Amino acid sequence: MKIAHINMFYFPTFGGVEQVMYELAKRQVAKGHEVHVFCCDSDKNNRIERKEEIIDGIHVHRIPYLFRMSLSTFIWPSLLWKFDGKFDIIHTHVSGHAYIMIAGILSKIRGIKHIHTTHCPWAGAEFRPKMLRPFIFLNDLFLNKLAFGLIDKVIAITPWEVDTIKKFTEKEKIKVIPN
Repeated sequence: MKIAHINMFYFPTFGGVEQVMYELAKRQVAKGHEVHVFCCDSDKNNRIERKEEIIDGIHVHRIPYLFRMSLSTFIWPSLLWKFDGKFDIIHTHVSGHAYIMIAGILSKIRGIKHIHTTHCPWAGAEFRPKMLRPFIFLNDLFLNKLAFGLIDKVIAITPWEVDTIKKFTEKEKIKVIPN
């Protein structure tokens, strides 16, 4: 199979989601699959100069971002036209970002199955920067609803987030797989 993982960041940026993606991709490559990772070209502080590379057999594509909204939110809509290749599966990571909807649009246009792992990003607005709070409200009201409608299967990493996810999609699409 040809598998595409999409997330805001990937190595050399370090984080739990990045590590989970690396572990999944590494195991998929070991089983003979062709695996690609699409992410923005930031390490959260600076732009990463190397836009294309292969790490442990994983094809990494870093796409330039247009602007930054917060430490972990970068906007990189060029994923729409830089996403090439016929993939069997798109696996997006971390809810609440525009690239989830972009991946959903691509999956529907190209007839690709779309899996999404939430990675449990449901912290209350009180824990977010004040500047982002209106965007989080709009994100939950519109973006998550639209994006989750384009996803074939949602992986929740904890049972307590299922009620939150049901605000955006049908319960039948949700599967809890602890990580």
